[in-house]
Amino acid sequence: MQFEAAISLSEVIVHSCMLSQQEVPTNQWAVQLKKEADPERTAESHGFTYKSSIGSLPDHYLFEKKSDTIIGETHPKLEDDPNVLWSERQVTTVISHDGNSG
Repeated sequence: MQFEAAISLSEVIVHSCMLSQQEVPTNQWAVQLKKEADPERTAESHGFTYKSSIGSLPDHYLFEKKSDTIIGETHPKLEDDPNVLWSERQVTTVISHDGNSG
């Protein structure tokens, strides 16, 4: 029984090593605004659509850009807005197998 467990564990380790992860940028930004800022107006003024607040985080919102042509993790207009305290482009993590084994 211990021998079978050791083989299974080594198979898991080998298969784990054959996985790769890649971060793919989305067209969404998480944004923290000053308390008095209007998220819908701020989003619209920079060409974004206001999507929602983010969970129970105060003054944190999800903005979406209609075009995914933006390059980089930041958005210059958002960074320059005095109502924006913080912003970060969101990414999706894609996990795939390397090679042809599976």
